[in-house]
Amino acid sequence: SKAIRDQILKILSFEKEMNEDFEEKTQSLNFDEIINNIADYIDSDTQSRNGSDEGRFYENAELNVMPPNQSLRTIEELNLVAGMTEDIYN
Repeated sequence: SKAIRDQILKILSFEKEMNEDFEEKTQSLNFDEIINNIADYIDSDTQSRNGSDEGRFYENAELNVMPPNQSLRTIEELNLVAGMTEDIYN
């Protein structure tokens, strides 16, 4: 939902403001795109919120996983989301 998306963006933006190391490591990342990728990873359709087809995005990123289009089973599964970095995950 929009409320969840806004909350995640708020958390990441706050961390970026308060943590200089995090800001430096994530300055080139597009948080909106990553949040869209999380939503696409778990939603039931194959359309990417960033445009095109979810599968094509994962193929182009050379990831060895396709979005399962179901709820995350573990928090670690976030590491499989396109664009996710260790810095954001941690």
